[in-house]
Amino acid sequence: MSLISSGFVLLLVVVFGALVWYSINNTFHGKLFYYRMLKLRAISGKTSTSADGWTKAENTLGGDFKKFIPAMDRDEFDNSKTYLTKAGDLGRQPLPFWLMAVIGILIIAEGLGFSYLLGTFIAPEGTADTYTLLMVALVLVLCVVLGMIMHAAGHQLYRTRLIGAARVDWQQTNARNDRQFKTHEVSLHQPQTIDDGEIACTQLVNRVGDNGKYTMVYVAVCTILAIAVLSTFMRMMAHEKTEAQNTMGTQTSADVSNPFGATSPNGLPASVTASNDKANVIAATSVHDAAKSEAMSAFIILAVIFVITQIVAIYAGFKWGFGGKESPAAYKRTRGFASWTEVREVRGAFVEPVEELMTGLHAKFSETNRKLTIHSFKQYLAKTASEAATDDYPPAAVVPAAAPAQMPAPAAVPVPAAAPHGTVQSHLDALDALGDKTEKEQYVLSLDAATRAEIIAAIKARHQRDAAAKEVEGLF
Repeated sequence: MSLISSGFVLLLVVVFGALVWYSINNTFHGKLFYYRMLKLRAISGKTSTSADGWTKAENTLGGDFKKFIPAMDRDEFDNSKTYLTKAGDLGRQPLPFWLMAVIGILIIAEGLGFSYLLGTFIAPEGTADTYTLLMVALVLVLCVVLGMIMHAAGHQLYRTRLIGAARVDWQQTNARNDRQFKTHEVSLHQPQTIDDGEIACTQLVNRVGDNGKYTMVYVAVCTILAIAVLSTFMRMMAHEKTEAQNTMGTQTSADVSNPFGATSPNGLPASVTASNDKANVIAATSVHDAAKSEAMSAFIILAVIFVITQIVAIYAGFKWGFGGKESPAAYKRTRGFASWTEVREVRGAFVEPVEELMTGLHAKFSETNRKLTIHSFKQYLAKTASEAATDDYPPAAVVPAAAPAQMPAPAAVPVPAAAPHGTVQSHLDALDALGDKTEKEQYVLSLDAATRAEIIAAIKARHQRDAAAKEVEGLF
């Protein structure tokens, strides 16, 4: 197997391994498959318990799957969704990993050819090991540089066109009403209703920016043309060099082996061999021209393939990704869900398979004849949600009592205790994580009276919103 073939096979193995690793660590179903096949049995021996009575195996399983369960609150979801809508990024997604892998394979395959060409030029007397090192180094440089340039060019092209379309809309609107193109910067942590009074194009540039450029597009075009032209020229010169060396060797061997050649003592006179030599020259010229045309056609096809590959990489940057400055963070918060109803449905669909894994883990506990307190995955979600709420809103510090004064202090006016901001939503998230109606009722009853009243009011308001939404949907 040649060096290039070995390198390509190794590349496929690396890419396949990267896809498997990505699937296991970044997709729910990949992680689920990995647990069912290997990891569930591996962690079943971790039966040491923490202070709260949870085993290390339960915490490991719950922690591995918790990141796939949508846990954002309703206000955060709506705010992030509004940001994506106003930034013009609603419906867009990050660059898929499979597409990154495909583009990477194409660029690496092209890089192998370029590196072989450049390696033989840089070190013409080098050994096979030298060529291998040069090829690896050049492939890495070409892939990283080309990948970054083309992706940046596609992203810049999308963002600049987005700003350009917004400017055209603003100019058409501004003819009737004098408005600023951009009023102020709007970040994701701000309420997205802050600029509801502005026109849509102004809301967009408040999140995307109002300055579009084509710098990276020009850099990408120059890079593509330079590599395509120079690589074709180098291939053509290498072909000419090889043809010249072959021609010289053929002529020399023919003169030596021909007993009637000009260099032979018994050689025929020039008047006799002139016509034959002329015919040989014409034939050699025809063969050379045909080989040159064939080589040029092949090199042009390679250049066209290279250009098309880079255009695909630029299109990937244009088609996927976001224009808003904080749209990636907003998309990460919403996890690509279209509505809050979908969030709740997916949450339920994801929880049930993990509950089955937790049941299987407890079954393995029983095989060891150990009496352990078992927990469900829903209980783990409720536990971590309450812990997050406690971390975000710690209890107020206890202020030491002041020394008694000589004059009696006036009686304090009683103030109703209010739940800290955000605590209500945290309790709602914990309730959503519980699937059993009895567990939810016990959870609400375990709260203090003031918090319980707020929770009940919030649940009633949610039911009213859902009922109103269904009525509106039925009208159209």
